[in-house]
Amino acid sequence: MKRSMESVAVVITVLASCFLVTSVGGAQTLRSAPVNPRYLQYRDAVMAGRAPRATPDGHGLGYIPPPFDHAGLRLKPRGERRMALPAAYDLRTIPGKLPDIRDQGPCGSCWTFGIYASLESCLRPGDTFDASENNMKNTHGGDWGHCEGGNQWLGTAYLARWSGPVAEASDPYSPASPTSPPGLPNQKQVQEVIFLPNRTGPLDNDVIKNAVMSYGAVTMAFYYDPGAYNAGTAAYYLASDLGSNHEVAIVGWDDNYSATSFASLPPGNGAFIVRNSWGTGWGESGYFYISYYDATLGYYDLSVFENAEDLPTSDVFTPFTKNYGYDPLGWCNDLGATQADTLWGANVFPSSGVEREAGSRQLLRHRAEHVL
Repeated sequence: MKRSMESVAVVITVLASCFLVTSVGGAQTLRSAPVNPRYLQYRDAVMAGRAPRATPDGHGLGYIPPPFDHAGLRLKPRGERRMALPAAYDLRTIPGKLPDIRDQGPCGSCWTFGIYASLESCLRPGDTFDASENNMKNTHGGDWGHCEGGNQWLGTAYLARWSGPVAEASDPYSPASPTSPPGLPNQKQVQEVIFLPNRTGPLDNDVIKNAVMSYGAVTMAFYYDPGAYNAGTAAYYLASDLGSNHEVAIVGWDDNYSATSFASLPPGNGAFIVRNSWGTGWGESGYFYISYYDATLGYYDLSVFENAEDLPTSDVFTPFTKNYGYDPLGWCNDLGATQADTLWGANVFPSSGVEREAGSRQLLRHRAEHVL
C-alpha cells in the first residue's frame, strides 16, 4: 500500500496559522482576524480574579478558549463510518476499552487528561499504551504555565511536532511538578486528529455518537459550575452559557436518561456519559451524566485523537523521520482579506525523496506537509 504525503497530513491541515495568501482577482490587503471574544472574556476574568482554576473542593479545571474563533467553521464529518445508533451506548461495557480513571489534583491540567482519554481509548483494547499527561502539561511550549490550562489545539500542536506522546512510566504525573526530564522520546506518531463540528442544538448529537462508536472517547470542553451538579445521581445540567472552563471526554450516551435526575429540570430526557479526571471518588466512580440540553455541551471544541502509530524498528517498516512545518505551536490566529471571494495558500516543502521501499509499500520522508 502506498502512503502518500496527503494521507499523513490530516492532522496538520487544521494547524496552519499563517500562509502567504493571494486572491484570484489580484493582490489584497491581509488582516488578522479578530481575537476570539470568548478568549478575551477568559483573559479579562483571569485579570480580575474571576476565573478560578479549581473548584471550591479542590478539583482542578483548566480549559482555556483558543485565541481564534472557529465557531463558524463547519467541518464535514466523514460518512463512511456512520452506523445505526442505539438509544444507549457505553464504552465502559467494552472490556479494556477505557483506561483507569485518573486524578489531576488541583492543577489546571484537565485538557491533557481529556486528550489522552481520547487517544488511549482509540488505541484500546488492542494497545494499552499509557501516555504522560505530565509531559504534555510541562512541555507544551505555550505561554501558560504547567498548571494554568490549555486546550485541544495546544495538545494537537504538541503531538504534531513529535514532542509526544511520552510514556507515563518515563514521566509520571505530578500536579506540583513544573518540569519534565529532558530528551524523553515520543513513543508514537499521531497520524490524525478529527475536529468535529460543534452542535447546533440539544438534539444534534449523531456526529458525536458516531465518533464514540467508531473510534473511542471524544474530548470536549464545557463549563463546570458546582451548583449545576447533582452529586446524588452524578448528573450535570447548566441552563446558561457561561463559556467553558473544563475539558473531559464523552464515552457514551443514554437517550432516555431521566430529566428528573438533574439538580434543575432540563426541557427533556437524554444525557451523554462523560469521563472526568477527578479520581474514582467523584461522581459515578469517576464518570457523570451531562444533559443533552446543557448550554455548553458540544458548543466548543470536540475532537478525537486517533490513529497513533508505533515507532517500528524492523527493516520491513521505517517510521517517518522528518517533520516539515513552520508552526510548532499550531493554529493560533487567522488571516483574511475582506474583498476577496477566494483566497489560496499553501506551505510547500521540497521533497527529500523516498527513504525506503519494502515490497509495494513506499515510505516517504515527509511526515507532515500542509495540504489545503
